[in-house]
Order: sequence, then structure tokens, then C-alpha cells
Amino acid sequence: MKRIFTIVLLSGIFSSVIFAQITKEQCYVCHSNSSLQKTITLTSSTEIVPLYVDSTKFKFSKHASLNCVNCHTDITTENQFNHKLTKSYGGWARFSAKNDTVTAGQEKTRNYTTVASKSCNQNGCHLTKAAFDSSAHFLTFKQKHASVRTVNGESVGEAYVNNDCNRCHSTCSTCHFKSNIKQFQTGDILDIWAQLQASGDGTEPLKTQANNLTQYQMDWTTNVASHTFLTGDSLRANNDVCQTCHIGFYKPPMNGFLSLEAPYPKAYGTNIKRHPQIQESIQSSVHKSFKCADCHTGVHSFPGTRKADWQTEGDVICQKCHVNPAHAGFANYSKHTTVDCISCHFRGFVKTSGQNGHDVWRVDNKPDGRVRPLAMKYNEAVSWYPHNIEKPDIVTSCGTKCHYNGNLLGVQTFVVPVELTSFTGSINNGIVSLLWQTATEKNNQGFEIQRRISAQWETVGFVNGKGTSTEVTRYNFADNLTKIILSSGFVTYRLHQLDLDGASSYSAEVNVTFTSAPKSFELSQNHPNPFNPSTTIRYALPFDSNVKISIYKVTGELVKVLVNGTKSAGSYEITMNTARENVEFSSGIYFYSIEANAVDGSNSFKQTKKMILLK
Repeated sequence: MKRIFTIVLLSGIFSSVIFAQITKEQCYVCHSNSSLQKTITLTSSTEIVPLYVDSTKFKFSKHASLNCVNCHTDITTENQFNHKLTKSYGGWARFSAKNDTVTAGQEKTRNYTTVASKSCNQNGCHLTKAAFDSSAHFLTFKQKHASVRTVNGESVGEAYVNNDCNRCHSTCSTCHFKSNIKQFQTGDILDIWAQLQASGDGTEPLKTQANNLTQYQMDWTTNVASHTFLTGDSLRANNDVCQTCHIGFYKPPMNGFLSLEAPYPKAYGTNIKRHPQIQESIQSSVHKSFKCADCHTGVHSFPGTRKADWQTEGDVICQKCHVNPAHAGFANYSKHTTVDCISCHFRGFVKTSGQNGHDVWRVDNKPDGRVRPLAMKYNEAVSWYPHNIEKPDIVTSCGTKCHYNGNLLGVQTFVVPVELTSFTGSINNGIVSLLWQTATEKNNQGFEIQRRISAQWETVGFVNGKGTSTEVTRYNFADNLTKIILSSGFVTYRLHQLDLDGASSYSAEVNVTFTSAPKSFELSQNHPNPFNPSTTIRYALPFDSNVKISIYKVTGELVKVLVNGTKSAGSYEITMNTARENVEFSSGIYFYSIEANAVDGSNSFKQTKKMILLK
């Protein structure tokens, strides 16, 4: 009986060893060796993949509480000491050698991802990001049907034989696993871009410049030791990762197929190389200061099967910010209900002065099809959404962008009854001053001044117009906000222009910031918290006060003084970016403290709160 018990006991121990999860301490047995690495032999050189993991650094990482196999799910007790991981080649945006010659069972490049790169929303983690598995960023939806075809005797399309596209369209790790980013091209990007659109990229030195202009390295091997992951906040704080893929240029315009079916209609349009959204944004007079994430809020759920219908399928809908755009300012605007916002509000594809190179078109060439910017990629028309956004000139833009001879939409003439050239607003001591100017007027009865504080517009005044005039006319109106109860925030104004014949139109909107004095001192909790690398601190002053806001280590040592001076009564916020401060911030707990003393000596306020920096 004793012998039987012993056998059962040993069997139980053996089973627990076989099926127990591998701990990170067991992984460190091998991976704590600082010289551990893998060498990949290429045709003319070698590449190194470091395999050393610094256990001390990993303790401070975002995933310190996890075991390695929580992410590296293809490592088990059976292959613990001899694991040959499954690899998908082509990831990590142009990091290393291309993998044209990769064959089954042979490694030819470090440009690969493993199961760990795709496990973030598995095993109970990051479940809210499950939609990423069917998103465009993951599926590379364009690549799935792309190929070189012969259409009406001409070559159309691109052969994705060397996995260029899924060097960007890859996995969670492509964006979130920290990498060393380096751009190949030197020199001013926009200058090179102008040359490329003028002459193309077929000959040297532009051929090399064209190739390098779209080349970024994202070297993930520099991060293996610490396994640092970039949070959503850190990615949203800049465009560094986005631009590694979304960079390209325009080539000289060309004719391309609008449809790949008979009778094979063609149109003239700018020739696009890759995705030049970053360069387009640089040129935008309106959005050039924006971060990609200011508009693109759904990068994890970009629909991978979409039909390029941005207004209904994308994560950027203009009306989210522009709640009530003043489109009625265009005469006959009712004829443009199928025109996408971007068709009027993009700067135009032409970068080189004097060169025609863009067009717009109706989707499927149907009367009710959406009108969108057109671009050519490999002899085929694509519905393009440029990022060089601008406010169009309602007098000249119709003719220069759409309605000109040779364009698919043809020439039309529009009459603008009142040419409004400026509309501005400012506030001083609660009094809003509105100023606007017209260049010409026709049958102009006048302007209703409309104000929006919450959801509804209300008319707060009327200013008579000049009837019909060809002279510059300046108008003004004052609105006293001190007579109404308001909390701090934006107050929005617009002009409702009325014609003598009953027609009307709306101007663009202007915002002024109204600040009411808070009822008490307040120091809010920083947001986000924990943070990396930046966080925002808000505070309120009921009186004009001398204010000092300081950052301290947990030991009490002063690290940084953020605010030190006199502030008027009101609500304020200050953003601290630890990556840009002239002092070193390490991961850990910090305290921020406010000392506020009313200028007249009547009141004082002190408070301290805790915040956490996680790198």
C-alpha cells in the first residue's frame, strides 16, 4: 500500500511539472546571459538578434507582473529549451533586409514578428482592442486583392511579392514595442518632394532620394533587454511612429483607369507613391499643428473591408468638430450634397507651381456617387483623402479645383452675393467684440448675429447691410456676456446673412474663450495618471493670486517648479512633458504641490497630490 501511494504521489508531481506555466525566472536561466544572441546569415552580410533580457529593467516595465509565456504563447514545457518559434516575415517598418528570398524553414532577415506580437488581446488581456484583428492596420486589406493585371492591353496594379506593405501593416508590436526610429533621407523633405513631382523618380539622383524618402528604420532589437512598451498616451503625444509608414510623395500626373471594366474610362490625376499623409499635413494651413491622434481615434478598429467611404466607415468625420459648417455661404450649394468635405477643403495635389495634376470624380461614375479627390496608383484611380486641409476661397476654388476645362465635372460659374473676407472675435472683461468685412455685396439686407453657448443657436442682434456695393465695408458688434450666467468655456458666434429677396447664408464660426472666476481654490488630480511622458495638471483660483506649483520626489527633494508668478482669478491647466524637461525623471512616485496666496492677502491655499510616472 505504501508503494502504491508513492507511485501516485510521484505521478502527481510529474504532471504538475509538465503542465505548470513556465515562470520568467526559468526563462532568465538562459536569457539573463548578456552575450546571448542569434546570428542570421544574409547573402553578403550578417544580422544580429539580441536575446538578452535585463531582469532588473523588466521589473519596471508595464508587463512586469506577467510571465514571458503569457505573451510568448508558443513556448511550452515541451519546447522550453529548444523552441523554434513561428515567424511571420515582413514586419517592423523597413527595419532590415528585405525578405524576397525567404523560403520555408530559412531565415533571411530580422524583419519578422512572432506569436508574441499578436497576443496582446489574447489570454484575457486588452480585450477592448479585439477589433484590431480585423482592422486595416492588421489585415493590410489593400494587399489582399492587389496584383499586376492587364487591363485593355495595359499593366495595372502592383505586385506585393516582397511583403513591402506588411512591413507597416503588421501587429500590435509594430507600434507599441519601443524601437529606435531613423529616417534614411537627409535634406528638406518638401524640396525633394517638389523635384519628384516635377520629374518623377526614374533617374539618379532622384531615384535614390525617392526610395530613401519613404524609408524608415524601426529597430526593435535595441529594446529586447528592457521590453519597453509605448502606451497609447505616449503614441498620441507625437507622430513619430505614424510617420514611419505614412510618408511618401507625388509623382508627375498621369492618365489612369477610372474603371477596370469596358469601356475602360480614364482620367488625369496625380500619381501617388505610398502614403504621403505626413508631408500633406505639413502643408496644411489648418491642421499642421495637429497630432494624428487628434482626429484618428479608432486606429485599433479601422475596418479592414471598407470601401473607402470615410464619412461612414472611417474614424474621422469632419462634423465631429465642425458641428454646423457654414456651407450655405456658397450659392447653389444644394447642388453639392454629394460632395465630400475633403473635395473642397484640400489644398490640391499640385506641389510644383504651374503644374496641373489633380482631379475629382464621382464614385462609380454614377450621378448620385460621392465626389472625391482622385489620385493614381499604378495606373489605377483611387479615392484619396489628402491631409493638406485648408479653408477654400469660395470665389476661386471652384474653378481651380473642380470646374475647369478638361476636368470630368466641367466648367460652371457661381455667383457669390456677399463676399465675406474676414470674421473675427475677441473678448475683454466679458465684452465680446465681433469684426467682419465684405469686399462686395449684392442685395444684402444685413446680418443677424447668432450665438451658441450650449447646443442651441440664438439671435442676439442685427446689423444692416449696404444693399449692393462694390466697396470694402467693415462691420462690428459687441455682446456683453457679463449679464448672463456662464461657466468657463467656448462661446461660438456666426453671421446669418440675409438677402433682400429672402435668400440667406451662414458665415464660418468663430470661438471666444469665456472664463468665469471659480468659487474656491482647487487642485485637480493630474491626468492621465499614471503617465508617460506627459500629464496635465489643472487648478482654479477664485482671486488674483501669487501661485507656485512644484514637483517633488517621494524623498521630499524638489525636482521642478512648474508655475511661479501672479495669476488672475480663473481656471488654468499646465502640461508637464518629462521627456522635454531639463531634469531627469525616472519611473516612480512624485508629488505635486500648490501654494496660492490672494494678492490682497485675504486668502491662502496649499494642497499636495500624488502622481506616478511609468516608463
